[in-house]
Amino acid sequence: MDDNNQAFQESAIIDAERKVLGAIIRDDIVLLEIFRILETCKFCFPIHSIIFATMIEMFFKRGEKVNLTSLTDWLVIGEQVKGIDTAEYVTTLADIVVPAADIECYAKMMKKNSRCIIK
Repeated sequence: MDDNNQAFQESAIIDAERKVLGAIIRDDIVLLEIFRILETCKFCFPIHSIIFATMIEMFFKRGEKVNLTSLTDWLVIGEQVKGIDTAEYVTTLADIVVPAADIECYAKMMKKNSRCIIK
């Protein structure tokens, strides 16, 4: 694969990751469907793996709602994300609007193309 194709593929996968995470923040019930498709290791961008793992912890293990405020609090209090403005990044994810019918498609694309590209 040439460099342009690889860069395009990386960009498309990261975009899919952002859309899936944003959809979960907007409606955490989406996590039930996404969890069946993905595992934390399926994310290429490391911060997305951390965010997804935090969502899993909150929703499935603690029975808590995953939304913009609660997720940001968990990430900030747990000091899991370093080197970025956590609240700003999570807000940018939440601002991404994707039709509900497309979320599963993005998750399947991530699974199909899963290999950690960005370290």
